[in-house]
Parts: sequence; structure tokens; C-alpha cells
Amino acid sequence: MQDKWEDYRQKASELISKAIDSTQRLTKIGQIRVDILSLKREIDRQFTLLGKHVYQLAKEDRLASLADDETLQNTVTKVDELKERIAQKEAQIEELRKPKTE
Repeated sequence: MQDKWEDYRQKASELISKAIDSTQRLTKIGQIRVDILSLKREIDRQFTLLGKHVYQLAKEDRLASLADDETLQNTVTKVDELKERIAQKEAQIEELRKPKTE
């Protein structure tokens, strides 16, 4: 009888441990998703700034200088960096979703 209770305790302990691990993984995934949303909002903000800058150049009839425009190049670089960070975060989520091998 004692062995049965010990067996039940062991199984309950394993179940609780798995539940805690699962909860922690889901929490991390949620935090990463919030980070991704923040990065996407920053990309939108950069695109807005880019659009305003291009509008200003067009208004001043300087669109021919777009390729050499430092502000434009910096914004494009910033957007590319943000997209890379999003890809890294998405890879983290995929890694967390993989089943654990014990």
C-alpha cells in the first residue's frame, strides 16, 4: 500500500513539474510576442517617418537624390535591423514550442 502512495506522489510530482514547465514556456512565448508587436510598431513608425521624408523631398523637387539621401538610408537600415530582430524572436518561439527531449 505504501508503494502505491509513493507511486501516486511521484506521478503527481511529475505532472506538476510538467505543468510548471509548460506554463513557463507559454509565459516566455507571450513575452516574446509582445516584443514582436513592439518591434512591428517601431517598423510602422519608421515607415511613417520615411514617408514624411520622401514627401518633403518630393515637395522640394529633390527626389532624384533619394539614392544618396542619408536619412533614407538610415531608416532603411533601421527597418532591416528591426525585421531581423523579429525573425530572431520568431525563431525563439519556434524553439520554445519544440517538444522537450528528456
